[in-house]
Amino acid sequence: MLLVSIKLLACGGDDDAATDACLASLPETCAASIPVNYTSIYDKVLRPSCGAIGSGSTCHGPSGNQGGLSLYDPKGTYAELLGTSDGRARVLPGDALCSVLMERLETSNIANRMPLNDVQLPAGLRCAVQQWIEAGAPED
Repeated sequence: MLLVSIKLLACGGDDDAATDACLASLPETCAASIPVNYTSIYDKVLRPSCGAIGSGSTCHGPSGNQGGLSLYDPKGTYAELLGTSDGRARVLPGDALCSVLMERLETSNIANRMPLNDVQLPAGLRCAVQQWIEAGAPED
């Protein structure tokens, strides 16, 4: 029981809901460090850092489903990203500012930032996600 409680705390639990407002700003220009497409974002950002098999984290992997989000299957992940979290779009195609995914990647609040740890994803990876969302979040 204690291990489950620790695991839930480590993965942010389901109660730390995102705020209701969009982000105030994102970089107008940035340099993506990977190709700006869903396959690259899944393979280089979501899979290795959000709980896919072999990532070392189970927050959104096969044995974890934090926030109702599982990220271990590319097709299923895409469908879930285009779904909602607490009534807000996880990814709002064409609008990175109002996408929960960008909010979670950009926040300075360590308790809400994804991936959940004290190290923010590199700017080039966050930029690729931002540009992908702004391009309409195509599945490829």
